[in-house]
Amino acid sequence: MNRKIRIGIHGCGRGQDFIRILGLLTDKAEIVALCENREKTLAKAKELCADNPQTFTDFDEFIHCDMDGVILCNFFHEHVPYAVKAMELGIAVLSETTAA
Repeated sequence: MNRKIRIGIHGCGRGQDFIRILGLLTDKAEIVALCENREKTLAKAKELCADNPQTFTDFDEFIHCDMDGVILCNFFHEHVPYAVKAMELGIAVLSETTAA
């Protein structure tokens, strides 16, 4: 692949670890969108990004951002409906918790 993988992160509290990891892979991936319902947490996560991602508080708006994959870092018991929405749009999903 000649272009960077475009990643979205849903859940910016726990997602900050993934932001830091992806910060080491700036030649291979870019964070294009963040989604979090807590404004302070969202702002802090955006500050950690090497890229300038779009920010959202609504998943249904976030998931329509042009991304190749989404990392779900929200509460584990909420992953399934978000994963299904993403996969129905052809977006790859990484769930950061064990399937429940």
